[in-house]
Amino acid sequence: MKSRGRNDENIEVRSLGYYNGFGPKQRGGALKAIRAAIAEGNLSQPTFCSVCGRHPDKPLGWHSEDYRRPLCAFPICKRCHYALHIRFRRPAYWRTYINALDPAGWFQYLSVDPRSLFQPFDETYPNGLPERNMAANSDTGCIADDDVSDVPKGTGMA
Repeated sequence: MKSRGRNDENIEVRSLGYYNGFGPKQRGGALKAIRAAIAEGNLSQPTFCSVCGRHPDKPLGWHSEDYRRPLCAFPICKRCHYALHIRFRRPAYWRTYINALDPAGWFQYLSVDPRSLFQPFDETYPNGLPERNMAANSDTGCIADDDVSDVPKGTGMA
């Protein structure tokens, strides 16, 4: 696996926009926390997409809804991640896309309201996401649901 340089990470963090009220610095910190957890053996590299269930040839990415819990992210393939993030601009496409998938999947509960990009997670999801507890007990990668005490230092998330 190719090593990531500091400049690559800085470019990646700067390219992140706002999502659920979390800015680029918080979102970048979550990515660093996930990478550190994988490197330390506390989190396994996922083998299947938590949205479509496929086992792609290319490495999976991670999707977070609540960046206060960076290690409670969902493994996701590029196709599903793209569809998920364009749901604000193309809600009909998103609904069609997810209608063919697990009707109880965590992604079924996501807002398509563009205001949720900037408003805090707790305003968009005052009761959290219904699937959060299931995610904590399944193979989705969530290892720290209620606190961020496990987050490695230097990630900007603790």
